[in-house]
Amino acid sequence: MRMEDYVANIMNPFRANVAKTVAFYQQLPINFIFPAHGLCFKHDNCKVALEVYQKFVDQTIKVKKIVILFSSMYGSTAKVSQIIAQGVLSAGYEPVLLNADTVEKAEISYQLFKSKAVLIGSATLNNQMMPNIDGAINYAGTLRIINGLKFGVYGGAGWSNTGVEQIVGRMNEFGAENVGTCSWILAADEQIMQQAFELGRKVALSVE
Repeated sequence: MRMEDYVANIMNPFRANVAKTVAFYQQLPINFIFPAHGLCFKHDNCKVALEVYQKFVDQTIKVKKIVILFSSMYGSTAKVSQIIAQGVLSAGYEPVLLNADTVEKAEISYQLFKSKAVLIGSATLNNQMMPNIDGAINYAGTLRIINGLKFGVYGGAGWSNTGVEQIVGRMNEFGAENVGTCSWILAADEQIMQQAFELGRKVALSVE
């Protein structure tokens, strides 16, 4: 397990407690860290662990990356995700493409934890966002990782883009800030592709 995995998936809701604890233990000579719950460290690794926690407290753990999280039904949303990524890249940020149908929630949480913003793409299934997108948002949201993130939403549908609307609402509930959306019916044409590119770029530029 990466140290940051543990911080993202366990400790994020307890940032204030972590800040007090790190400040206290940085004053002491430490050779071993054996918590009742969590990762153990010894010798020089103790210093590394405290440094990771300090970055977490200072909120400097984020890097110049933007997560693109998507779930596609027939491939249209997945295809648009690649264009979104190009837009993000054009603004000087590294896109991190994550398929919610194949990537574990803990990994999604870890990547969001380090990301400057997120773009979420989902097809609409029975008037709902895709199940794995729903699950990923709820998981990261309860860990307070979404709180304060800038985000954009995109997705296709057969007749109604209620999935996109639901994602916006859910992200707002978790304290994220909507930058924009892009949606389409059936296949995404060239105009939609251009809108998707601009959305990716817009979200990336919003975190400057």
